[in-house]
Amino acid sequence: MLYQRSSYERSLIFNPEYEFIGIFADRGISGFSRNMAVQFFFGYELFRDGGETMTWVPYNNGNTIGTKGSENGTILSDEEFGGSVRITVEECPSYSAITCGVYGAMVHTAFFDKKDSEEKYKSMKRELEEFILLDTTDEEECAFYDAFTSKY
Repeated sequence: MLYQRSSYERSLIFNPEYEFIGIFADRGISGFSRNMAVQFFFGYELFRDGGETMTWVPYNNGNTIGTKGSENGTILSDEEFGGSVRITVEECPSYSAITCGVYGAMVHTAFFDKKDSEEKYKSMKRELEEFILLDTTDEEECAFYDAFTSKY
């Protein structure tokens, strides 16, 4: 099994009274629900209330490209969306690894043949983007995480 929730992640995902994101990426913002963190990222409201449109941006200003990733491969792409989601593609000797996460809630790594990795990367990225823009309940978030990790 490529994805296994820890008890810590379960408390974040399944306990509605927490609505807690823990450490929000490397920006040090903590104690916000995921939706609040998206709305107040860098001090202005994003997308949800008609503010600026969120886009995928290079993680850490692109400084991770070419470095060793979590699966010991070479990072080919590393992007972040709205300060809430990150997706990284690594080239390993005989496969590609795609690691993605919703900050404070889910981390998942999927492994693909190199020939399939670009298509899977685009699909995963699109699904994560669509999800993060939704206003979801805790139950809907859990259902998304389960479906996403089962699919990939």
